[in-house]
Amino acid sequence: MSMLGRLAPEYYVTKLAFLLIGCVILGAGVYLEILADVAKLPGESFVRAVSATWNTEFGITKICFDVSMTVIAGLLSIFYSHQLQGVREGTIIAALLVGFIARLLGRKLAIFKACWKKLLPWTLLPQLHRNTGCSLSEDNTEAAAGKSENTWPGSWAAIFTTVK
Repeated sequence: MSMLGRLAPEYYVTKLAFLLIGCVILGAGVYLEILADVAKLPGESFVRAVSATWNTEFGITKICFDVSMTVIAGLLSIFYSHQLQGVREGTIIAALLVGFIARLLGRKLAIFKACWKKLLPWTLLPQLHRNTGCSLSEDNTEAAAGKSENTWPGSWAAIFTTVK
């Protein structure tokens, strides 16, 4: 806070510019977090699990999740305080832009994903699986790919199968 204390915007246009800069930085951070396949924040982890389970694109799922959370926050605000508080145009812009920017970076920087996997074959995910005893077993790979008859529980079972 002390580093950016002098950058307190007073004008609405300046506040909007700072919001857009923040959305770009956050979208890039979300993309890098997904690219590196490291331990994610709960919001991104939920979006990643949903997009993997339902085989949807991460960016679109992130936008839907953020917009739904914004709508829920607005409805709860109206329900409890009888007026809209805490949800304004900046919240709506951020809900729409962060997922879009992560999706855009994912498409534009797709070549780096292949290079990342070749240069750094190790990731935190296999180490995490070894340490926790969780992994994708071969008998559950069809469920993880959505080819099982019972897709919803099968895909979750594939994610949380314990090693024998």
